[in-house]
Amino acid sequence: MSLHNPVVGLEIHAQLMTMSKLFCSCACEFAAVPNSLTCPTCAGLPGSLPVLNREAVILAIMAGLALECNIASTSRFDRKNYFYPDLPKGYQITQYEHPLCFGGRLVVASAGEARPIRIRRMHIEEDAGKQNHSSTPRETTIDMNRAGTPLIEIVTEPDIRSAEEVLEFLASLKRILRFLRISDCEMQEGSLRVDVNISVMPKDSRELGIPVEVKNLGSFKQAAAATRYEIHRQSALAAQGTPVRRETRLWDDEDQVTRPMRAKEGEDDYRYFPEPDLPPLLVGSELIAEARSRMVELPGERAKRYSDVLGLSLSAAADLTSEREIAELFERTTALCGDAQEACQWIRGEVMSAINDRGGIRKGLPVTAEALDELIGLVKEGRISLATARREIWPRMLAGEGHASEIASAQGLFALIREELDSLYKKIISENPGVVSDILKGKHKAVSVLVGCIMAQTRGAANADKAAAEFLSRILRKDG
Repeated sequence: MSLHNPVVGLEIHAQLMTMSKLFCSCACEFAAVPNSLTCPTCAGLPGSLPVLNREAVILAIMAGLALECNIASTSRFDRKNYFYPDLPKGYQITQYEHPLCFGGRLVVASAGEARPIRIRRMHIEEDAGKQNHSSTPRETTIDMNRAGTPLIEIVTEPDIRSAEEVLEFLASLKRILRFLRISDCEMQEGSLRVDVNISVMPKDSRELGIPVEVKNLGSFKQAAAATRYEIHRQSALAAQGTPVRRETRLWDDEDQVTRPMRAKEGEDDYRYFPEPDLPPLLVGSELIAEARSRMVELPGERAKRYSDVLGLSLSAAADLTSEREIAELFERTTALCGDAQEACQWIRGEVMSAINDRGGIRKGLPVTAEALDELIGLVKEGRISLATARREIWPRMLAGEGHASEIASAQGLFALIREELDSLYKKIISENPGVVSDILKGKHKAVSVLVGCIMAQTRGAANADKAAAEFLSRILRKDG
């Protein structure tokens, strides 16, 4: 048993979903032609001046409200000075002593326990450019398209105690930011980045250990793995009486270890000083009211409502609130068909499967609420069987062949009228005298042969249970 407690804090950078950059009108686009989205301001040319993007401020305030932060009535921008090839000005415009948001929290559930993770601060800053390394030929190029992209940096208190809580916190935060359309949180595109700060401290102590920062994390899974590895590494060092070095380390995903990168910088190394080209950011009640007006019910609250009011299971409610578009589809479909359970089953099954097959929610929803309501209605009315809806009609809807009723009509999939069924029952009974004889001898399971015939001839439109009962009734009455 370890004699040390792990202590973990996170630093998360999320790109804001604005059309333009933080201090200029250049567009924010992923995978554009390198260096095609630049101007004198984001390229750091002398004489250019920054102009703050109002939309970025609104989105940042929304994030602060969602995380239960205090919103500062006055915040300030600062220059964070360091030299790096992709930082054109030689400094980054950020917020240091007076951040926009502070003192929030996000409740996470891990190991059956719900715990609040405190948010120390959240501030606005600009991103740097990007270095692209090539081994053939061996060279590094600079793409300035990302320079000036608006970010929020969210810094937690060291309240996290395990790799599992790291995963839970990041998943919950991502869901909130995507739900409110503050950030798309696509890690593979650089719009969400996570650094983990890990230390261990003796169980009988209140003094934090020496923190180690881990970078180069490409996924939430890697963040958890790096946390788990560092807790083990630092605990082993502490058990040996070897001090932990204060440093920044990189995650090696191939070997599943962290490796030293450099000594960790201190705040004094960045020589922060107030940004002289930007006035203080004044946030009044009107700006906060505008941010509040764009908020929607958060996913956690919505999932609780689905469970408490609509009677859905906790897992179903969590699935339906995984994305805002899915939740809105569910609510609209439920309002139309009046059956939350049916809407839930179709969306958790066929709809979410189609979303995954199409490459995610960014490709859009595969069906409208109106089209899904029509399909559900046809099944509930008995005009088509559930099997027909799933196997015959749904794939054709995805292929764009029309609405459910159009497809059913064109393919002859509507349930047969009583006269047509009566004729089929008589025909199948007359064509299978051996099966009829077995049934009359008490071998009632033989009716499955007749059911198979009618299901084949109606292409699944018949109801199998009802057909079995009808065949037995007709044969045993000897009036088939």
